[in-house]
Amino acid sequence: MKSKIEVQELPEIKLVGVTHIGEFEQIPSIYNRLMKWAFDKGLLKTPDVKTVTIYHDNPRITQMSKVRWSACLVIDDNLETEGETRKISISKGKYAVGHFEIEPALFEKAWETVIVWVKDNGYEFGERDYFELYHGDSQSHPEHKFVVDICIPVK
Repeated sequence: MKSKIEVQELPEIKLVGVTHIGEFEQIPSIYNRLMKWAFDKGLLKTPDVKTVTIYHDNPRITQMSKVRWSACLVIDDNLETEGETRKISISKGKYAVGHFEIEPALFEKAWETVIVWVKDNGYEFGERDYFELYHGDSQSHPEHKFVVDICIPVK
């Protein structure tokens, strides 16, 4: 796949999110709940809102019904969470970052592209969470594509 992939030193990323256990098909409904909560809190008033999906487990190792993942919103400051929302952070460190503009059906291929790049370039996989950082909303994209960074921790 066409992509710019490079190793970057990322800072800690502060988030608020909802964690789910199970199938990835639930991602849209979990994000809908998170966005309703964020809208009610006034967190969606800026045009540069960024969201993140964190994968706490590897679906190739963990049974899909037990895979933990979190739908998150990047935040700048401390805020009180309630209900199912909680504060989450992504650890600072080195990540292989692949930048993609893709349709939903190509996410698996994009992940494979970054994984192969990590191996081919002599990096070892790190122990931190893997995640997707979304730039904007696919619904506002002229072709309804996702503009996303796929981030894999490396050492």
